Amino acid sequence: MAPPVVPEAIARDYNEGAFVLDRSPRASAALARRCLEQVLEGYLSATGSDLKKQIDSVKEKVPENVYRGLHGLRTIGNFSVHLNKDTNTGQIVDVEPEEAEWTLEVLDLLFDFLFVAPARAQERIDGVNSKRKASGKPLIE
Repeated sequence: MAPPVVPEAIARDYNEGAFVLDRSPRASAALARRCLEQVLEGYLSATGSDLKKQIDSVKEKVPENVYRGLHGLRTIGNFSVHLNKDTNTGQIVDVEPEEAEWTLEVLDLLFDFLFVAPARAQERIDGVNSKRKASGKPLIE
């Protein structure tokens, strides 16, 4: 389940992706990719004509491990939504269950960075501010 501070539309896709993970890793990865697109556009002000360029445009806004994970999520998501064939065997490249699970883990990292950690920090600041206010001290901004 997505943390409660994750915006509803994104949480809905994430939760559906987690729900179908065991039944359809490909569908799970596609939903994770959709979550990524929503976050990039709505919360990181990504720019670019395709998902790779959009991820590259936010490189300085996210931690390095998150940035690299986003490209992994993008790649696995592409296997789920585009027809890719192995150049040696001609077989369609599909999404493995552990790859789809990793896409959700990457989203967990992104959610923690963008939504969970800031909300937790604000709760702590609010707690300290209530004591500061009660003692007549200026609030932490």
